[in-house]
Formats: sequence, structure tokens, C-alpha cells
Amino acid sequence: MKNAVFLLIVLFFYSSCTEPTKVPEGILTPGKMDAVILDLIRADELVARQGYSDSSFKTISGRTSLYRDVLSKHKLTKSQFQKSFSFYQNRPDLLKIVLDSVHSEVRKIEEMRSDSLAAKVIKKK
Repeated sequence: MKNAVFLLIVLFFYSSCTEPTKVPEGILTPGKMDAVILDLIRADELVARQGYSDSSFKTISGRTSLYRDVLSKHKLTKSQFQKSFSFYQNRPDLLKIVLDSVHSEVRKIEEMRSDSLAAKVIKKK
């Protein structure tokens, strides 16, 4: 009897520790989800910059168009993305993995821009 209980405990821990980032079929993997979110952030940044430089630019329609382009690039429909996003909202443990990865990529981009700007300033002197 003790062996059976011990075996059940071991199986429970084994099953809870295997593939913690596995997602159901039809849901974007964390790696794919962070790539899509990063591209959506880039689209937002582009819209913001365009809006500042062109006062006639329609921010909402520009953003919607770019979002469609991002989803198309990743071969996704709006409903596929929304289903995956909803899944991650209900799984904070997996959402944290995705957002940590996105944050890391954004930091790398900011550092590259900062280094590039510093190089330009030094070059002008």
C-alpha cells in the first residue's frame, strides 16, 4: 500500500513537471505568441511615429491595417490570435513567459538604438 501511494505521488509530481509550457492544439506556442506580440508593438510604434509626422494620418485605420498585416505575416486570423490571447490571459504562468521574452527583445532593440544614437553623436564631434 505504501508503495502504491508513493508511486501515485511520484506520478503526480512527474506529470506536473513535464512540459509546463505545452499549450492545447489551436493555441499559439509561447515562442510564436511573443513574436506576434512583438510585431504588434512595432506596428503601434510605427503608427505613433506616423501620427506625429503626418497630422492627416488616420491613427485608428492605420493601426487596424498594420495589425492585419502582422497577423497575415504570421499566417493567423484575428480569431486565432484572440483565442490564443484569451488562453494566455487565463494562464498567468505562461503569459509571464511570453511577456518576459517580449520585454527582453524590446530591451535589446532599445539598447541597439541607444548605441546607434551614441555612435552618431560621437561621429559628429
